[in-house]
Amino acid sequence: MLHNTVADNGTDGIGMYVTHYIDLWGTPMYASVALTNTILVSHSVGISVTGGNTVTVNSVLWHGTPITVSQSTTATVSIHNQRTGDPAFAVDGYHITPASAAMDAGIDAGVTTDIDGHHRPYNSAPDLGADELVATTVPTDTESTLVYTDTQDSATVIQVPGGAVTEGITLVYTPVETSTAPSDFVFAGHTFDLDAYRSGSLLSGFTFSVPATITLHYADADVAGLDEDSLVLEYWNGSAWGDAACGAYDRHSDENWLAVPICHLSRFALFGEREYLIYLPLVMRN
Repeated sequence: MLHNTVADNGTDGIGMYVTHYIDLWGTPMYASVALTNTILVSHSVGISVTGGNTVTVNSVLWHGTPITVSQSTTATVSIHNQRTGDPAFAVDGYHITPASAAMDAGIDAGVTTDIDGHHRPYNSAPDLGADELVATTVPTDTESTLVYTDTQDSATVIQVPGGAVTEGITLVYTPVETSTAPSDFVFAGHTFDLDAYRSGSLLSGFTFSVPATITLHYADADVAGLDEDSLVLEYWNGSAWGDAACGAYDRHSDENWLAVPICHLSRFALFGEREYLIYLPLVMRN
């Protein structure tokens, strides 16, 4: 079992229970379980193993779990590369944030995507658990770049120039599955959250001192039936969508990308208008 997040079974819960079963002939069949790159948090017991069974754990984060392992005398449990610390989950309780002790703490287990289908590792080592955090540090005086490549190999690039922040932040990109388009627009396959963190705390409503630039590459399938010259990157203000650009668009529809200057962080989505064809009657004169 690779890149597992097992969380919040509560004060009476067990994160993982490993036991045997009896086959049709009355023979006990014992289990051998291997866990790699696992988050186990907020359980009364992390792993419980009954007699005769074997559990091997490599690279695990414990938190809020008074008893990490409970095992019978004939059970075999081996644990390597364990650590304790706050996983610092996002509000959904499973995705991690920049304050997480799981960030860059895993080992190479041959897993190239996370639970959302996104590439891992993002940095030099994979994150523990099911989620891979896409984030970069933004200092005050030098340019920073965050690159996210989706499952269609289309890249979204966020460039933050020097002087755009007065204090350093961590910029986090979180893909979102879909967004509902405003009237007269159609969703064009890309939506995501951009958030700023400082010292592990979310900075709501963050604005840049000078504009950052989002360069968004899209696939033909994203814009099928749409007028590419009408594509806009919109932001969600909490109740409605509005144009995210705080400057001129740089459009390259022949190469399937556009660049947009932005001045604040929010949820963003790409929308476009439908492409309509006008058919004129053919008139022939003798």
